[in-house]
Formats: sequence, C-alpha cells, structure tokens
Amino acid sequence: MARLACVPDFYAAHIANMRRGLKDGFTQPGLIVDEMLRPLQAAVDTPVAEDALLKPFASLPPSIAPADQARLRAEAGRLIAEKVRPAQRAAVKFMREEYRPAARSTLAGRDLPGGEEFYPYLIRKFTTTDLTPEQIHAIGESEVARIKGEMEAIARSTGFTGTIAEFNDALRAGSVNCPD
Repeated sequence: MARLACVPDFYAAHIANMRRGLKDGFTQPGLIVDEMLRPLQAAVDTPVAEDALLKPFASLPPSIAPADQARLRAEAGRLIAEKVRPAQRAAVKFMREEYRPAARSTLAGRDLPGGEEFYPYLIRKFTTTDLTPEQIHAIGESEVARIKGEMEAIARSTGFTGTIAEFNDALRAGSVNCPD
C-alpha cells in the first residue's frame, strides 16, 4: 500500500524533471513523446479493476484471512482510483499541453543545448571508443548496407522477388522455403 501511495510522487517528480528540461531546452523528440503518451493514456483509460498495479493483490498468501484480503484489495483499488489515476491524468495533461508542444522536432542529441559537445561526451561515456559521431554514423550506415545486401542475397537465393519488408513478412508467415 505504501508503494501505491507513492506512485503520485513518481509522476510529480517526472513532471518536475521535464519542466526543468523545458526551461533548459532539454526535451525529448516529439515522436518519442508521442510514443510515451500511448501507454500513459492507455493506463488512464484502463478500468481500475483491470489495472496491472492490482496484480500483486490477486493471489495473496493464505495466511492472510479472506476478510483482510478483501480489505487489502479494496484499499489498493481505492488508492489507484483516488491517487494513481489523478496523477496519471495530470501527467497526460502535462505531456499533451506543455511538453509535447515544446518537444524537439529532431532526433539528434547534437540539437540539444551544448549538443555539439554533449553528444561526443555521451559516446565516450557509454562506449569504449574515441570515434566521432560522424565516424560512428558512417560505420552504422555501412553495416546497414552490408546487412541489407546479405538479406537481399538470401531472399534472391530462395527465388523471392519482392522487397526485404515483404520477404520478412513471408518468413514470419512461413511461406518462404529457405535453402539449407
């Protein structure tokens, strides 16, 4: 119950952090915000009785008396309805009305304030390389081209004449006979 009671603080802390990001010019790309909004809105729209937060209450230990189990389930449902849902609705409202309109239209980390310095810093921090973003991007493009070429060769070896996306769909459907 204590954890459920803290869920509104979780949302409030994230909203405060995002407001700081708005003030400092550090926002997520709009398409990321849109992807974040989908599950958040779905959570708001889920009936309380079906909320995933209630799953731990579905099978309480037999050492808890049935009446106490019912009381705990009811209390958890009340917390979700009275505390969690309003916090989730506030988060959706904030995301739609404040954050999404100010979200970046680009994906690149270099588009953030100080991004030309920040992006190489992140590369050094999270990898073992001293390559530049441009070098890493070139490697990525080369690898995508190489892999795509291999995929096309495999598709053609089966006699498939469509696109790679169509080939992948055919593989999923089991309608392609791959050579041994």
